[in-house]
Amino acid sequence: FSSRRRHTRSLCDWSSDVCSSDLGKDQLPTFFSVTNYKKELYTDSYIHIVTETQFEQNASPFMSEKTWRPILNLQPFIYLGNPLALNTLRKLGFKTFEPFINESYDVETDPIKRFSLIEQEIKKFANMDIQDIHTWYTSIREDLIFNQHLLLSYKNYNPLCNLQNIN
Repeated sequence: FSSRRRHTRSLCDWSSDVCSSDLGKDQLPTFFSVTNYKKELYTDSYIHIVTETQFEQNASPFMSEKTWRPILNLQPFIYLGNPLALNTLRKLGFKTFEPFINESYDVETDPIKRFSLIEQEIKKFANMDIQDIHTWYTSIREDLIFNQHLLLSYKNYNPLCNLQNIN
């Protein structure tokens, strides 16, 4: 594992690839807590597996800080959570990673089938050549930056304030 980590780190300048720990609190989105900025979690990997709070059959998409961390840290992800979460992210303007990641799992409502589809994608990455993953990562860099900037544009958004305007 150590040699693979050194190889991964040698492939590009990671210091510009992550949202660093010195990101000021005034730059963080205000409607959720995203405080885990352990840079090595992102510099030692190319893809994030989001294990969200819920993984239910017919529940609404749910996104916590677990979903936002890879976006802030410029990392593509596979989402283990309720169905249609990726669809919701796309509706909000975020870019996802189809076709490189088969995101058909997002529309599967049966949790066992959805988990199986997600497992296939994780195994696909585990068996890929590191240079192929690196090539893909660098090809989506602009999308990752776009997503980060979009998320940061919500930094002053507080959905609870909107409750006051409900008639």
